[in-house]
Amino acid sequence: MEEEAKAKWGYDEKAPKLKSVIDKINITDPLEKYAYMFSSEMGWHYRNLDGKPNVELQNAIKSVFASGGAKALLSFTEQIDNADLLGWESGYIDFAQEDIIAILKYGDTNNEKIISFESAFFTSVVNFRGKEYLDNIYDTSWSDGYKKILLCSIRKGRDYWNWLNEKGLADLYWKNVQSIYISSDEDYEFAMQKLRQTDNYVPMFHLIITQKYGSHGDKIKTDDIIFVLKGALEKQDVIRDVISSNHLPDLFKLLQDRVEIDVEWDVLFQLELAYFPLFDDYCGLQPIAIEHRLRTDPEFFLEIIQAIFTKKEDLINKTKEEKQQAENAAHLALKLYMKMDKMYPFQDEENLNNWMNRADILIGRISDDNIRRCAKQKIGSMLSANTLVDKDDDVWPVKYVRNIIEKFYDKDLREGFVIGKFNSLGVRTVDTKNPEKYWIDKAAKYKKDADKIRFSYPYTAQILDSMAEDYRREAERAKIEF
Repeated sequence: MEEEAKAKWGYDEKAPKLKSVIDKINITDPLEKYAYMFSSEMGWHYRNLDGKPNVELQNAIKSVFASGGAKALLSFTEQIDNADLLGWESGYIDFAQEDIIAILKYGDTNNEKIISFESAFFTSVVNFRGKEYLDNIYDTSWSDGYKKILLCSIRKGRDYWNWLNEKGLADLYWKNVQSIYISSDEDYEFAMQKLRQTDNYVPMFHLIITQKYGSHGDKIKTDDIIFVLKGALEKQDVIRDVISSNHLPDLFKLLQDRVEIDVEWDVLFQLELAYFPLFDDYCGLQPIAIEHRLRTDPEFFLEIIQAIFTKKEDLINKTKEEKQQAENAAHLALKLYMKMDKMYPFQDEENLNNWMNRADILIGRISDDNIRRCAKQKIGSMLSANTLVDKDDDVWPVKYVRNIIEKFYDKDLREGFVIGKFNSLGVRTVDTKNPEKYWIDKAAKYKKDADKIRFSYPYTAQILDSMAEDYRREAERAKIEF
């Protein structure tokens, strides 16, 4: 009966396959059995959110270590995804001192997983047993590179920093540590001083941001902010880290709030130029020192215009470095030129009058027609960015801007004003049932304003007439397109 059943179900053929499946389920090799617990997908599901050791992970690690000691644990590290997690959890296990030393011995390698494991393990061991345990496990024979990896993995603690100093390792640490955690204002001052002495800009940057968001902004020294921003410019790897940070505007906001208190306008101006790409439309921050320079110095305005029109023949006898500087200046000038469309830097009527009188003299000395024309157009565009409506006659632009237009009017200023205002309108929601209404309303308003001031401000009225005509054409186009 039994033999018949076996034959009926193909026992002899299927049994070996079933045994193979069961053997795979009942894995006995701990290196295979527990690997999934330290995978990218599963690893952090086991980790306790409060940072305390996880019993299941601990038992898995003990089983791996029992199968072959330090070598088995390091072999296991190479087979898993989450070496950091393995290192952290391993450091909390009550290994014997000689076992910890044996484990750390294998980390002096180029294997990224092993390095990741060892740095997490070392930090966890020291945090678990206390800084006084360092003398028991530190090995002077470690290579400088390995010392840097392990020692810089511990990021806080005055007692730890003192230990480093006693061992002659402080300089190596402060030059290479990438982030620092502080628990007091005294630690902040101490860490900033050490980092500054070793020109280590990135952790200084992050410490400043931490202080700001920790409501300790008053402890942040202006000199430290300037030191970090200037120093980062000299190191390409550092500047990428700093610029990519969403917190960079916070540093500039701190400086801008302190201008004329303990930040000089010129210092802030140079930094805003160096980091000018930061000040885009999404940053929420304006380059106030650049705007300050624009409204106080017409020469700077014309430097921007002239840099854009740098001719190749002017660079023939220049060195490679000088040519690169000219190219960089032209690139920056073009960005500034484009941003000026949205700038009205002038503070009041007196500031505007003085600036225009000086600018007109300087423009008159320019022999290049293209530069002269471009300068007048950009002035027109900047004037159009003044949004004030005059309180006496309810006409835009305000009277003192009209006075400037009347005094310095020419076709280039007019063209710049009209285009600048049009470009400032930006993106709009279109009423598909009456798409031309937006433009018709604007055209009617500018025509009405032009009629009000036609005899008192004839040139300004011409500009408003031109804008009204342009918007009537936009209304016709909108009607056809929709």
